[in-house]
Amino acid sequence: MENDSKRPSGASRLIAILDAVALAGGHLRYRDASRVLAPVSPNTVARLLHELVTARVLEQDAKGYHLGDRPIFWAVSASPKNDLRLLARPALVQLTTSLKLTSCLIACMDGHMTIVDRIVAPTGPLLMPPGQFRPPNGAHIGGPFFMTAADLQDPKRWAASLASATVGTDPEIMRRLTLQGLTRDFLDDDGLIYRGVRRLVTPIRRGGRIVACLGLGGRPRRLADPVLRRHAARMLRAAARQISQQLTN
Repeated sequence: MENDSKRPSGASRLIAILDAVALAGGHLRYRDASRVLAPVSPNTVARLLHELVTARVLEQDAKGYHLGDRPIFWAVSASPKNDLRLLARPALVQLTTSLKLTSCLIACMDGHMTIVDRIVAPTGPLLMPPGQFRPPNGAHIGGPFFMTAADLQDPKRWAASLASATVGTDPEIMRRLTLQGLTRDFLDDDGLIYRGVRRLVTPIRRGGRIVACLGLGGRPRRLADPVLRRHAARMLRAAARQISQQLTN
């Protein structure tokens, strides 16, 4: 009986497969599904994948398995209050149109963060493409807001989280600046992490808990104007507050 209670349920296996498809960039190979579901027999893996394909939850092609058309119907029935992309899209459009900066919505779930939506300004940086998942880290836009206190407080862990960046200053100085910014709910990286890109980011909250972030990115030369930078910060903060209110109400 004890072993049965620890055995993953069918629902948890289904969620694991769908999460794995997303984290794999949209395509999941059979061997990756086996690894995610382990320890499960090959017959069980094949049966689960076959059932999901039959139900049109997944489709199979030469690359493996990807989401089918049934999840589209699930998505459109989601409550507007829970649809971050729907709530944030008007703000992203306004921010990019008004400021001529790239805007983005960043979210994190179960230790994986990604850009959920993005509007690239004609002369702005691309930032991280939507749908690419990363563990929360100090290098990616919005990452520090999703990092654990232990990772933020430990200089070695913080330095390791910057491994993918071209840090233009001492990691410890960057860590202290980041901690100061987190207390103000606003981070302004003036190109110290990724040279050639200045990034502004602020959190979106639901009931006090951070569920996402709004970010802006531009060339340091454009954001060197303090008047424009303050205006961009005010617009970004106001948009995040409005979305937070919509999520809470």
